[in-house]
Amino acid sequence: MWAINSPQFHSSVLALQSGTTRKRISRKNLANLTVPVPHLNEQRRIVDLLEDRLSRLDAADKGLALSLAKLNSLREQTIIHALTATDVPDRVDAALADVGTADGGLPSMPVGWSWARLGDVAEVVGGVTKDSKKQDDPSFVEVPYLRVANVQRGHLNLDTVTHIRVDPAKAKALRLEEGDVLLNEGGDRDKLARGWVWEGQIDDCIHQNHVFRARLNEPRLDPYFLSWTTNIFGGRWAERNGKQSVNLASISLSMIRKMPVIVPADGEAQRVVVSLHDQLASYDRLASAITESRNRGKALRRSLLTAAFSGRLLGDHADASVAEEMIHA
Repeated sequence: MWAINSPQFHSSVLALQSGTTRKRISRKNLANLTVPVPHLNEQRRIVDLLEDRLSRLDAADKGLALSLAKLNSLREQTIIHALTATDVPDRVDAALADVGTADGGLPSMPVGWSWARLGDVAEVVGGVTKDSKKQDDPSFVEVPYLRVANVQRGHLNLDTVTHIRVDPAKAKALRLEEGDVLLNEGGDRDKLARGWVWEGQIDDCIHQNHVFRARLNEPRLDPYFLSWTTNIFGGRWAERNGKQSVNLASISLSMIRKMPVIVPADGEAQRVVVSLHDQLASYDRLASAITESRNRGKALRRSLLTAAFSGRLLGDHADASVAEEMIHA
C-alpha cells in the first residue's frame, strides 16, 4: 500500500495516463507497473518506520490545521468587533424599515451609527452578458472583464482575466473605477455576495452579469469598510434571501440592493479601516507561516516515502537528514 502511494509509483502512473477531460489509466498498464519486493522482514521494517514517522507528521499537520481554523475564526471576530464597535458602551438597537427581507438579528450600533440598505448608500448595477452572436461586430471594442472566479471573499484573483467584445457605450458604462465594491451574484450558497474592492489593477476593466458593482455615494462610508460588512454580515444575509436551484444559488440585483449595511459616524470608517488593515496583515503573516509549515510537512511525507522505496530509510537519526536532502534535491 505504501509503495503504491509513493511518489515513484505516482510518477509511473502519470506517464501512462490518457484522456483530456478525465484522466485515466488502463487496467493493462496498471497491471504492468512495477513495485519493489524486498525480503518480507525488510518490508515489515519499512512499514513500521513509515507508520511511526508519518503518524508524527499527521499529528503535526492536524495541530497546524486546528491553529489555522482558530486563526480564521479570530480574524472574523476581529472584523465583526471593529465593524460594530463593540468597545463603545452607548448603543442603540438596529432599526430598519421592513422591505420584506429576512434580515435576521442585526447587532446594535453605537450612538451616531446606523444600519441602511445597500441601494441607499451605493449605486448597485449588474454587468455585461456575453452574446456570442455579436462578438464579430466590427463596432464593438475588446475589454478585460471580471468573472465570478476573479472575485473572492476578501481578495481578487487576477491571475487569469479574460476579454470580451462589447458595445463601446456598454464598455464605458460598466468600466470599473478605483473604490468600486464587487459582489458575486451566484455560485455555492455560502459564496453569495462575497467580494472585494477594485483598486484599479487593470485599465478599462468591466464585469460580467454575475458580478455586481456597488459604487458608494455615502461620504461616511469607506469601500473597504463596506466590503468587510458585505462579506461578513451580507454573506449570511444573502444565504437567507437568495434563491437555490438544483446546483446553483443566486441573488437578484433588486434583492441585493436591500442588503443591510453599517453606516458609521463621520470619520469612523476610515479609522476602522486603518486599524483593521494592520491587524489583518499580522494575521496574514501568521497564516502564511502556518501554511508554509503544512506544505513542508507534505514535502517531508513525500521525501520519506521516496527514501523508503529507494533503500534510504535507515531507522535512525539519519532519516531526518535524508528527508531534508530529498526536499531540496
